[in-house]
Amino acid sequence: MNPHGVWCEGSAQLACALQHGAAGHESRTAGTLLSDLSRAQQLLGRGQHVGGVALGVGGLVAATSLIDTGFGFGYFQVQHVGATAWYVMAALRHNPLRL
Repeated sequence: MNPHGVWCEGSAQLACALQHGAAGHESRTAGTLLSDLSRAQQLLGRGQHVGGVALGVGGLVAATSLIDTGFGFGYFQVQHVGATAWYVMAALRHNPLRL
C-alpha cells in the first residue's frame, strides 16, 4: 500500500467541479489535474486484461497504487468505469448535475 497513492476518480470529480468555478485559477487547476490523470491513464492503464482479453488503454485507473479506504475496501490500479466517466465529463466541461 502506498500512502501517497492518488484516488483518480476523486481527482476527476474535483476537476469536473473546478471546471464550473468562477475564477480563472480554478480552470487552470482543473487543466493540470486532467493532464496528470491523462498521464496516469497512459502509464498505468496498459496491459490490463479481463477474462484473458486485453482492455487496451482507454479507461482511467481507479488509483495510482493500492489505497486502503479504511472502510473494508480499497482502490487498485485497474481501469475503472466511474473514474473514466468523471474524467470524460471534466474533459468535456460537462456538468453532471444539469440536463
